[in-house]
This record gives sequence, structure tokens and C-alpha cells, in this order.
Amino acid sequence: MVTVLIIETERPLMRLMSWFLLEAEHRVTASTTMDDARKHAMEAAPRVIVFNTHMEPDEKRAAIADLRRIAPESRILDVREAPGVAADSGADSYLSAPFDSYDLLAAVQNLGE
Repeated sequence: MVTVLIIETERPLMRLMSWFLLEAEHRVTASTTMDDARKHAMEAAPRVIVFNTHMEPDEKRAAIADLRRIAPESRILDVREAPGVAADSGADSYLSAPFDSYDLLAAVQNLGE
């Protein structure tokens, strides 16, 4: 079981990802804003942060760096909109969208070990 924080701006996708992870018996906290995500990262100290937001690359790098300062033990999974985009956001691992539930579960499990 892994403690996971999902940062997702689209509520239906956040609920779907949460459901997949909860069904796999992970503990899940979810956030739709960076302010809320920072709060959850400080309070919950998640093992894995699933970062899936629509941000410009520089903004995303800054947000991930901020999360690293707040929760230095957390591993970050950056969900990419386009396959082949350079892995430069500072995350520990990357998952290209669209993805299926098995890809998400495997990525979270690998980071959570």
C-alpha cells in the first residue's frame, strides 16, 4: 500500500484515477489546485505524488521543485500530455497520456517501492 497525492485539475479524471488507486488498496488524497496540493503534501507526506496538470513547462518545473521542498521524501510522477516530450520537469518518472489504469498502477507501485 502506497500513500498517494493526486494533483489533477479535472475532477472527473481525478475521481477516476483515485478510484483505480483506491481499488488497489492505496491511500489517496486528491487536489485540484496547487495551493491545496501544497497543504496536502505537508500534512500527508505522500510517498508518491501524481502530477497531472495543464501547465507551461517552466511553471510545471517550478511547481515540482516547490513540492520537492515541501515533501522531500515524496517521489513525483509527471503525467505528460504528449508522448515524446522531453522529460525535463524534474519528476522522478513520467507517464504519457492517454494511459490505462494498469499503466498508472504500475507507475505508482514502482515509485512507491
